[in-house]
Amino acid sequence: MNYADTLIELDLQELLGGHKPPDLIEQTLARLTLPDTSGDEAESRAEPAPRGRLITPWRLLQAASVVLAIGLMAWLLVRPDALPDGVTASDGASWRVRADRVEITDGWYLLANGAPELRGGGGRVSDVDGRAVAGIGIPGNGMLDSLADQLELSATEREMFIDKKRWLTAGSLALCLFTGSAMFNGERVTAQQHEPDENQKPDVKPDPKPDVPSGTGFRVLREWTGADSSMTRPSIEFVTDIDRWENLWSQHRRVSENRRAAPVPAVDFKTEMVLAVFRGNGTNSRGYYVHEILEQGATFTVRIDEHTYQTVNGADAVTPYGLFVLPATDYAVVVEENLQGLKINPRWKKVAHREMTGLPDPSFHWNAGFEITGVGGPTLDEVRVIQNVDEWAAALAAIGPVDQAWPSPDFGKYIAFAAFGTRVKDMKGGMQLLTVGVGARRGVLRVVAPVAQIRGNPEFENIYGVWALPRLAVDIVIEHPVYGILGEEPRWQEGTPISNSERKFGVNFVESELSGGTSEARFGLARNQQEFTELCKDMSVRKQRDPDWIDWKTENVIVALPGDMRISRIVGTTTVAGASEHTITYHLRAPSGVDPGIKQPYLLIKVPKTQLPIVLKESLVSGPAPANVKEVARLQP
Repeated sequence: MNYADTLIELDLQELLGGHKPPDLIEQTLARLTLPDTSGDEAESRAEPAPRGRLITPWRLLQAASVVLAIGLMAWLLVRPDALPDGVTASDGASWRVRADRVEITDGWYLLANGAPELRGGGGRVSDVDGRAVAGIGIPGNGMLDSLADQLELSATEREMFIDKKRWLTAGSLALCLFTGSAMFNGERVTAQQHEPDENQKPDVKPDPKPDVPSGTGFRVLREWTGADSSMTRPSIEFVTDIDRWENLWSQHRRVSENRRAAPVPAVDFKTEMVLAVFRGNGTNSRGYYVHEILEQGATFTVRIDEHTYQTVNGADAVTPYGLFVLPATDYAVVVEENLQGLKINPRWKKVAHREMTGLPDPSFHWNAGFEITGVGGPTLDEVRVIQNVDEWAAALAAIGPVDQAWPSPDFGKYIAFAAFGTRVKDMKGGMQLLTVGVGARRGVLRVVAPVAQIRGNPEFENIYGVWALPRLAVDIVIEHPVYGILGEEPRWQEGTPISNSERKFGVNFVESELSGGTSEARFGLARNQQEFTELCKDMSVRKQRDPDWIDWKTENVIVALPGDMRISRIVGTTTVAGASEHTITYHLRAPSGVDPGIKQPYLLIKVPKTQLPIVLKESLVSGPAPANVKEVARLQP
């Protein structure tokens, strides 16, 4: 090492290592004092070089260059990758950019159109068409305002951002969708319509809301998930006191050579409880997450699932777990796990149950408005979804004559189901429709037929069940039992979801009478209450109707006044939904050879709002002659 190298090393020890050299400034200045050269006898001689450290510009430049190079290399090693377009990170966030995705370990991220897939915490967000924020966990109340500023959210987005009910979770990944839609863990989710603060709403009567859960706030508050628990045997339990929580945590995070002691997370067991799920020894799993929470009466159903993956050469040995902090509740809590495997749709099995701990007063029920079950119907094993008058008439025709009078549901408010099956003849029990519950995105029903051990060659008979339930603002899934060992509870196989937003056009409800109309024929489409009142002003009968008998936001009313007619019966309506126009035909009947007298009928036909014109036709049957069908009106939307 030469002299220059030695100086550089000493400089680096001073700058980086904290080694402080002795103060030689005064000594150096004294040695630099020039001698008096005014006399003739002054002797000219060379002074020896001082032994102190001389700080010259060249040496300072060398030291600064080394320090800068070391700092640059350190920054290159630890700096995060530049985020792609469509992704903005909060302060303190950490991530890694891959070829087709961004993997996150901390922080929150604003996602916009074109953002790549975001992965972290056992969840993923992709195909963003709009704007959303995703991150590890739902931010605490004290962080929301600061994060909203960092991500430069608009005023409307800020209101949505701080509303914890708008957040979705998958594993520890949380998503708040402001506009549009996104794929969240393989499922398409759509932004909820934002409602401004009550003080900013116009002074109008609020729209009638569908019958949905009132919002008890029962949701995952905090969670810890992963695949490296010390628990090697499967178990599920509800933890409700601090002693058990500390004991369970110490077993779960057992100290070893490769693991340091971890502090027990704080849980307020006066207002919270923990659902602890351990799979034990397993393979190819990143841990558990809560798929959904359903509410029905005084019962919550918590559905859990695993983040699994596939490997090529051998399986990864893991010990998956999920620890979920939930609000303390007097309600019963049922835990169901998805045992889907390679099947297309989930298959749920009950794995734990906590009984009610008090006498709760449930605020939400999703029950059938009416139920009719009996013997008869077609030889089928199916469930029909009924969303309009025509589908209702077809289902009743398939069942055939029955002893009971069929009601006429208003399909603007109700959705109906008809189930057909078989049972051993004269066996007790019929078709059942069970409500599992309703969550933020869907309602879940189960259809069950009676089951018996079959001996010999028994005779079977057809059975049916028909139900109508209040229509919800979410999709509906019907599950069917899959039986295994006799005596065990069945597993429940999901069917195809029934979309709330993709209803086929059809008649919701018909009010009709043989009298009360007008002597002259008139037809019209009412889009609001004012138009309806105008169309009905000359009718001879005025009925007092419930104020919310119709939802003008989603429905219109066809007012059909055929005028003076000699008829004896209004049979009903049929609908043909088309791509360019819809056709509705109302059917009238008059007996042959009998004069029923002059009637002034009317029909009020409720239909969903549509962008297509509606062709209204009249069909009149008199005796055995073929029906006389004619177009009476073409109604524009």
